[in-house]
Parts: sequence; C-alpha cells; structure tokens
Amino acid sequence: SATRVNFLAYGDTRTNASTHDQVATGMQAAWNDDPAYRSFVLAVGDLTSNGESEQDWTDEFFSPSHKNIQQLLAQVPYQATMGNHEGDGSLFVKYFPYPFVGGRYWSFDYGPAHVVIVDQYSSYSPGSAQLKWIEGDLAATKKPWKFVCLHEPGWSAGGGHDNNGDVQDYLQPLFVRYGVSVVFPAHNHYYAHA
Repeated sequence: SATRVNFLAYGDTRTNASTHDQVATGMQAAWNDDPAYRSFVLAVGDLTSNGESEQDWTDEFFSPSHKNIQQLLAQVPYQATMGNHEGDGSLFVKYFPYPFVGGRYWSFDYGPAHVVIVDQYSSYSPGSAQLKWIEGDLAATKKPWKFVCLHEPGWSAGGGHDNNGDVQDYLQPLFVRYGVSVVFPAHNHYYAHA
C-alpha cells in the first residue's frame, strides 16, 4: 500500500572490489540517513569479471574482507540483472535464484513500482517467449512507476560499446507504448541519462 519508494541502482561492480566496497559504504550512508532507502537495490549486471569462475565470485563479490559489500547484501534485498561478464549464467542463477519466468528474466512489485528484469542473453527478438512476456507483463501492471533493468543500453555515448540495435528496435517501442518511467542499464562504465 506504499505510495512512494526509494531505492538505489548501480552496475558493473566487477574487477575492483575495493571500489565496490566504498560504493557500498555510500549506499549504507544513504539508508542510514533515510531508512526509506532500505527497500531494495538494483544491480544491473557484471557483478564479477568472470561469472563462470567460483574464485571470481569469492574474490570480487562475496569476500569477507569487503565488509561493506557483505553488509549491503545482508541488510537490503538485492535484485540483480545478468550482465555479459556473468558468462553462461550458471553461477549467477546459483547465487541469485529468483523466481525466473524463463531464462533469467522476471518482474516484481514494490509499493507503487513495478520492476522488470530483462535477460539480454536469452532471446528477446520478435516472436520470442521473453519479448512476448515483457509486453504482457508491462501491459498488465497497474503500478504508476514502471522500471526496467537490463545490462546493455540501447544508446551509448562512447566508452567502447556501440549502440544496441536490438534494444532500440525490439524493447524501446514497448517501453514507450507502456509508459516505462526509467530504464536502468550498465555496461558502459559511466553515468549518462536522457
């Protein structure tokens, strides 16, 4: 019945766990200043350098030496999106056993928000199960705020990655048609908005 929600979103935490630990400290400060931020965290992919390596998960994401990351994971629901560095996704699914609809995609509601998690490493081309599900899911929700999490954005402002034409052609028209408020991507290692 909540009429508002505060949450935190970030991505591409791989490679530099000490910086991720510092970011986690800032996130904790945000929810200590305003407990409304304890709702959930959206992590939009590339949690480790090599998501098919148990050692990378241990060193970069679950290491006890990174106390702030561990505190973040222990205190706030962590809603993750699979990125390209998660590889085949087998360990991602092991560590994040969400109620997937298919592949590694699903959605959830929190107060006035509906959040759709897109799996860009399962087909979302025309006629695919995922694209049909995304459209049906967005059409069915009555929540005033609709958010989408995916890893690779449709548009890039440099940074070594090209625009993603599939996002532009297949997903963006649905996001416009069904009034998606914000799409949260990662992949490019910088902040941009439009």
